[in-house]
Amino acid sequence: MPPISSTISKVFLDTCILVSGSVYGSYEDLDIKLEHEFYRKTVPLFEIIKRHVDKRIGIITFTIETQAIAVIANAVASELEQKAEKTLDLGLRAKLFESHTIFFDQCLAHLHENLSFLQREPVSQIEKQQYYLEVSLMYSNLQDTANRLDINRLINANVTPRYRRIIRDEVYGQYKKRYKQLLKLKSEPVEESDKGILCEVIALSKLYRRTNPSTRMYLASTDYHFSPCNSEGEITEQIKQRFDIVCDWPHEVAKYLNSDGFT
Repeated sequence: MPPISSTISKVFLDTCILVSGSVYGSYEDLDIKLEHEFYRKTVPLFEIIKRHVDKRIGIITFTIETQAIAVIANAVASELEQKAEKTLDLGLRAKLFESHTIFFDQCLAHLHENLSFLQREPVSQIEKQQYYLEVSLMYSNLQDTANRLDINRLINANVTPRYRRIIRDEVYGQYKKRYKQLLKLKSEPVEESDKGILCEVIALSKLYRRTNPSTRMYLASTDYHFSPCNSEGEITEQIKQRFDIVCDWPHEVAKYLNSDGFT
């Protein structure tokens, strides 16, 4: 029997995790299965949360719950559209779109089931506003850094002229991977809703740490405004340094929880 963990760990689940962890189902009459592209990455995290439901590891807010309920229909439609695009059978394609209601009902039921294992915590607008200025300043500074990022200039500064032509493509690819989070921020600036979500996570982490200063706070998300695109990211690192919150994809957060003693 595994030892009972004494570590206090909390995981705030972003809207994308709730949705991708709920969009799956099957339609036996058509022999069709539906599954969100990130569904399997959410499974390890939800399994841990369900096994340790008494520890109240999984956390959401009213904001996350209402967003998830609002967008799940579109998420189902998007997955069905992708399936339809891959089939040449016009009859099957039509039936796929007709099956939206069936799959939506299944996925909505899965969403409510997942919600039942999560702790919905209240966060007031006043609490969120306490951290808005710092969060906005952080993203503003990161946006400035992203806007100034010029990979060609980096190559010219760090690779000798003799080798630039020979290895330029390889080095360019390495820099694109290294700065992927900033490059995405450059093309898609952070939205106000994302700032608000981070403010909620910060407010809750402060609340938990008043009772237990050693609480480990995680934010599970597939949104690059929070989580790293590969193994690292400037946004993720800034959130960790400023607020002591670890942001990552759900399957990676599950590994952190394993290290914390939750199996």
